[in-house]
Amino acid sequence: MSYLTDTAQALGVMKQGKRISMIKPAEVLPGLSLGYFGSHSCGASIISADWVLTAAHCVYGRSASILAVRAGSSIRNSGGTLHYFEKVIIHQDYDDDYLANDIAVIKVNTSFEFGPSVQPVALPIQNETLTPGTLVVVTGWGSTNASAEALSQSKVLRKVEVAVVDDETCHRELANYTFYPSMICAGVEQGGKDACMGDSGGPMVAEGKMYGVVSWGPEKCAEPRQPGVYTKTSVFRDWILASIGYNGSHLCGASIINDNWVVTAAHCVFGFDTQSRTVRVGTSQRGSGGTVHQVITAITHQDYNYTTLNYDIALLQVGESFESSDSVRSVDLPEQDEVVPAGTLAVVTGWGQNASDGYDSDVLQEVEVPVVSEEECQRDYLGDDAITPIMICAGYHEGGKDACQGDSGGPLAASGTLIGIVSSGEGCAEPNKPGVYTRSHCFTDSLSAGDRARNLLIGAHSLLSILVVGGRERSGRRNHQILVPGEAEVDPSKCNGQQEKVRKSDFGVANVTQHGPNEARHSIIRRSLPDGTIVGGTEASIQSYPYQLSLEKLFYHHCGASIISNDWAVTAAHCVHKVSKRLLRVRAGSSFQGDGGSIHYIDTLISHSQFDIESVDYDIALLKASSPFVFSDKIQPIRLPTQDEELIEGTMGTVTGWGVTKYGDKVASHFLLQLSLPVMNEQQCNIRYKVFGGVTPRMFCAGYSQGGGDVCQGESGGPLMADGELVGIVSWGVDCGKPEYPGVYTRVSVLRDWIQQYSGV
Repeated sequence: MSYLTDTAQALGVMKQGKRISMIKPAEVLPGLSLGYFGSHSCGASIISADWVLTAAHCVYGRSASILAVRAGSSIRNSGGTLHYFEKVIIHQDYDDDYLANDIAVIKVNTSFEFGPSVQPVALPIQNETLTPGTLVVVTGWGSTNASAEALSQSKVLRKVEVAVVDDETCHRELANYTFYPSMICAGVEQGGKDACMGDSGGPMVAEGKMYGVVSWGPEKCAEPRQPGVYTKTSVFRDWILASIGYNGSHLCGASIINDNWVVTAAHCVFGFDTQSRTVRVGTSQRGSGGTVHQVITAITHQDYNYTTLNYDIALLQVGESFESSDSVRSVDLPEQDEVVPAGTLAVVTGWGQNASDGYDSDVLQEVEVPVVSEEECQRDYLGDDAITPIMICAGYHEGGKDACQGDSGGPLAASGTLIGIVSSGEGCAEPNKPGVYTRSHCFTDSLSAGDRARNLLIGAHSLLSILVVGGRERSGRRNHQILVPGEAEVDPSKCNGQQEKVRKSDFGVANVTQHGPNEARHSIIRRSLPDGTIVGGTEASIQSYPYQLSLEKLFYHHCGASIISNDWAVTAAHCVHKVSKRLLRVRAGSSFQGDGGSIHYIDTLISHSQFDIESVDYDIALLKASSPFVFSDKIQPIRLPTQDEELIEGTMGTVTGWGVTKYGDKVASHFLLQLSLPVMNEQQCNIRYKVFGGVTPRMFCAGYSQGGGDVCQGESGGPLMADGELVGIVSWGVDCGKPEYPGVYTRVSVLRDWIQQYSGV
């Protein structure tokens, strides 16, 4: 027996209660566990790579900073990955007394990594109804004994099958309760099966769609002729999509390949509900004109790799066929394994950003670029095998012309034949950084759609002109990024020449970019930008600082970090703020930036729940490596201080990292650098930073009053070591090595207990 949630008891909310009973242990079922610091209180469901859906009463009046969902585990309070909350949106008409409009969406701070045990659930269309008697499945970790609900919480995820009850019967059987149109009932007449305490917020699913969210029920669970009550998700579909940013705006480009199918980049659609995607064809205007077609099927290549963007290709089927005309035609596809010679001129088209100010173009743009040889492209991208045989590059050595954000998925065509799909790149229109495209010969090789879809790709004829819609709301000069699994807000290094490999989509066909890098800077900076600096530093060997790690984002040095055990590292929270763990990895045991040592991907990422991006307070995060560090003379953990251990003024510490040797340089050091700095008096530090609000007890300053020795952008998260202990983590400052402004570090001793709590170290 098992139930699905009523946080009335679990969280002390509710005036009318809820449950699941007579349930079998679940295999791979939809459902997340939600609660304080991951301790189960409610259920929830993934609806996209960054958003979950739950009951409003599960989060109403609760501190979002300490709430999290656990994904990928069927065991209560154990396993899987924890994702803390970034944003909670409760329905504006939610009534906490009667549980009307009992629905909320939550944005998590780290994107979900989709796999066999972590998948989004589809939503029904707006106002779609279920016929009474339809069997639905409810899942959760709630009570399994209706007479001892609070004491019988299930240790494993369970499921129960119940039937939809018509409104008239439900209202009669629950005559003493108040009902609203947003509610739907389900149960079995004889009782014995139901959701229960601990199940609130969990999903009620039929045929792969979530039609209900566990909301409330009578005082006891699974009683005869006492159905459970759920929030009807079909009533709220439009509200859900509007809340999470699906507002029909331009997302990506795509190309028509026959009457019902288009091809785009996998990262444009991976992890999204198919029904949240439409395509607009037959217009050169962004977001208007032409005809709009609902996507009914999305097929991502089975070998698509989100981290490397290999096999970045997907097929979309629309429900209503395209009508061929002068402005709507399919594009020619190449022959299987057709070779495109280097130097071939190709045209890329789209509505993406056309300048470094971040605005998408209102009209379709085109730009002609030459194909670049694979060898040359590998060389341009540092020869790190980032360019695979599935990719093709195009662009000019001098830069100035390229696809950009908002162009992903769009076509690269030569002589009317689709030779590539806009995929990725480093910046936009940068010298010696050509755009990277998916080779279209992949179409006939190994798409996972099976013979039916695969055959659609063979011999299809004609032109492009389609865009996928469903993007985020835009305003002013905001930078936008595609919401793909594992990518919570990517650092906005869009078309400004910063060294980032970014997806060229803005929720993107192609875009003409003819501009140079944007050199604007802020005077107060967080030290996570790519142009790293240790001002006044000297070269060092990794054997001298074997705890030093390079935290890489999309293959490039991003921040520093420190080994604290055989599988845990510590860094600055702002280094990983709104960044998916799947975009990150650490390099251990190497003195060289981007070369040598061992690579470890990130299994778990935990930022301090009180981290504040504005004040940079509690600037600390833990990284658990997916594979253990193998200790040697080049790889060793650093000792941690005791809780609240005093750090004496004047103590000399050593900060290490990779960066340029003087402020303003653009070329970072390839070699590890070191610098000795004294700890500054706390009062003096506060005086110097008074104009910036001072420093908190979680911070301290180190540096020379005359300036000249400091860390700078790119070294955030790196270690400040004193007497063999990690006393500080590089956090923030004003410029670099500037007189009167020492560097500011996270004080590790104050947060020692937090480190132990979450890592066990």
